Amino acid sequence: MAIVQRVMRTVRGAVRMGDIRAGMLEIWRNELLKDGVGPSTVRKALLVIGILFRFAMRDHIVQVNPASFVKKPAVRTRKAANERLSPEQLGGFFAGLKGRTRIVVWVGAATGMREGEIFGLRWGDVDLGGAGDSCLPAVHAWRVRRVSQDRRRRAGHWH
Repeated sequence: MAIVQRVMRTVRGAVRMGDIRAGMLEIWRNELLKDGVGPSTVRKALLVIGILFRFAMRDHIVQVNPASFVKKPAVRTRKAANERLSPEQLGGFFAGLKGRTRIVVWVGAATGMREGEIFGLRWGDVDLGGAGDSCLPAVHAWRVRRVSQDRRRRAGHWH
């Protein structure tokens, strides 16, 4: 969160929290984007600032949260086709892997699960009877249920 620390250092000495307006945050957002800070980072920084203002509202320090009026930068959620590995590229990648690493990469590629979700799997998540969602088509009887929000929380993912 170095980006939030940077803005807070700038704002702390110059402007009281109650004097910050949405227009000021929009200018800051635009400057960050112009300076090459990624849209995802700017979005997260604005979300953190919004949280700070919500706490300030709760404690009656400010009356309004100006961050709630600032449009967050759009963030692409799905990679374009040219950014994903083709089946041939994935096969070549698998050929160089051995042991547990190969299994972890294979599960991730077959299910779309993130690393933390894979390492957070427990036997209770695996349905050998075949009643769960089919996420591993290359494995005959193995089926893995969708990772629940609880599992994602335990693995540290909040998306």
